[in-house]
Amino acid sequence: MEVARQLRAIDRSSSFGNARVVRQIFEKAVTNQARRIRNVSLPTRAVLMTLEASDI
Repeated sequence: MEVARQLRAIDRSSSFGNARVVRQIFEKAVTNQARRIRNVSLPTRAVLMTLEASDI
């Protein structure tokens, strides 16, 4: 839901590129995921592959 809210809030001028915004949201989520799991001593594969709502 957070991603949908962010996409709706964007000014959609003629030069708007949805893919760029989605990529930026994804990259920020991956960074937040890394921060979240950096102190996990032995993260499982599932933990490494899962983005949580708090990451977005």
